[in-house]
Amino acid sequence: MKRSEEFENTLSSDFSKNKKSQTGKMIENSPIMDKDQLLEIIENVPVGIVIAKKSGEPVFFNRQWPEMLGYKKEEFKHNFHVLTHPDDLNDSLRVQQSFIENPNQYPIIVEKRYLRKNGTYFWAETRVTATKNSNGDFQYFYLIVLDIDKRKNAEINLTKAKEEAELANKTS
Repeated sequence: MKRSEEFENTLSSDFSKNKKSQTGKMIENSPIMDKDQLLEIIENVPVGIVIAKKSGEPVFFNRQWPEMLGYKKEEFKHNFHVLTHPDDLNDSLRVQQSFIENPNQYPIIVEKRYLRKNGTYFWAETRVTATKNSNGDFQYFYLIVLDIDKRKNAEINLTKAKEEAELANKTS
C-alpha cells in the first residue's frame, strides 16, 4: 500500500470514528480542501508528522520526518524506541503508556533527543496525542516533531556560561 493510501485510510477511519473532532469536521465539510490537498500540506510543512502504532512503528510519516534524521523517505523504517536517546527513553515510554491507558487526554509536549543516521542526536519538541477506535481503546499515536536543536544547545551553553561565571565570582 502506498504511503498516501495508508494516510487516507487512517484519516478516513479517524474522521468517521471521531465525529466530535472539530478539525475532522472542518476538513470533511471544507469546500476548498480534499484529501490530496491535505496530504500536500502535510508533506510540505517544516515539521515531522508521524502516525505510529503502540509499538512505535510508523504507519505514516511525511517526508520531513526522515529528512530530520538524515534518511530518504523510502529507506526509513525505524520505530521511536530505536531513535530515542537512552536518557530520554523512560520518559517517552511513560508518555506512551499513559496514552495507551487513556487516549482521551490532551496532547503532551516532550523535549527529547532523536538519533540521526550519522550517529549524532538532535533535540526536538514532540507533541504527542492519540486516537481511539470505535470501542474507545487506543488506536494510533499522532506525533508532530519540531527540530529545536539550535535553541536547546543555545540554552545549554547559556546555562553552562552562567554556572562558570557564578563559580568565577565565588572564587574571586
